[in-house]
Amino acid sequence: MTAPRVRKVPVSEIEQAAARDLLALVTFERQSAHDDYVLGEIIKTALDTPACEPLARQLCAAAAEAIRSSRVSSWDLHSVIEARAKVYPVTVLDVLVEEANDGEQTARQIFRDVRDTRPCPLQSVPDATLTGWANEKPESRYIDLAEVVRFSDANEDEKSVGWSSAAMTIIEAAPEPAKALDVFFDRFMPMSWSGSRADILASRLTMIETLSQPLLC
Repeated sequence: MTAPRVRKVPVSEIEQAAARDLLALVTFERQSAHDDYVLGEIIKTALDTPACEPLARQLCAAAAEAIRSSRVSSWDLHSVIEARAKVYPVTVLDVLVEEANDGEQTARQIFRDVRDTRPCPLQSVPDATLTGWANEKPESRYIDLAEVVRFSDANEDEKSVGWSSAAMTIIEAAPEPAKALDVFFDRFMPMSWSGSRADILASRLTMIETLSQPLLC
């Protein structure tokens, strides 16, 4: 028996404005998965125009500060970060990737936790958006991206079959591909795993063999 379809009721401008007023007051504390989901849905509904970008940036900064202060884990904010990445990818890249790499809490850890057992929120960001953002500061931003995007087409604690589209795009477009590769190589060691860790690492060595020689220099 299939589940009944839920008809979405259009949200009025007044309701959207009220939701934005509430979002402006949000402080991120330890919360349930339900709270995260509800906030994510509110963000997708209320922050849907370019004019809302300042509020989206404020929410990103508040989330980053809460994570940095250990008031909340990025794992608890998966839906919130995913919702913002879909509508305001550049804002997420600015605040949760570039700026986070300048603090004690690195962007790598933020995105490793947030995608634990779930899809990475950055998977919704087109490769062209990633490279467009990185090309504004190519010497640093390609490295920033290498810290956070999924490097393989499998979970990072499982055997890899090949490079992810985003990782391959970064390697090919970076002004110094070897530096981006160094970051990916540093991430190859799984943090947790089932089965043989040696087999997981062996699958990643195969990924290296698929790269052309100039990229490795």
